[in-house]
Amino acid sequence: MTVAKKKTRRKPRPNKSNTHKKQLIEALEKSLGIVSTACIATKISRTTYYEYCNTDPAFKKQVDDVAELALDFAESQLHKLIREGDKTGIIFFLKTKGKKRGYIERQEIEARVSTYEQGEWDGKETPEAYLQRTLSQK
Repeated sequence: MTVAKKKTRRKPRPNKSNTHKKQLIEALEKSLGIVSTACIATKISRTTYYEYCNTDPAFKKQVDDVAELALDFAESQLHKLIREGDKTGIIFFLKTKGKKRGYIERQEIEARVSTYEQGEWDGKETPEAYLQRTLSQK
């Protein structure tokens, strides 16, 4: 007599990479998007992190969202400095966000260009050949 074994279904194990991805996103949020810090905190290699980014669009979007959070945080800190009257913060803000109102530094470059005198270069030879010919005549 054989006894039929009742098959029990195993609960599906959570995917290890999904757990790693979740840990990485949480660590990225804590480190304001610094990948090295997040990888060290989770003991997951940077290679694995970049593999996740390149193969999982949903993970990549979450990473991009964390980068936006970090940018928002930095911007809020800049606004805090401006409210406190920090001159460097004010100047930086005006140079970056106030361009439309004329708050921009421009470099002025002055150049003097000498041209071929009329009649000396007929255009049949290349400028390089002309220069070599005229320099060798001196």
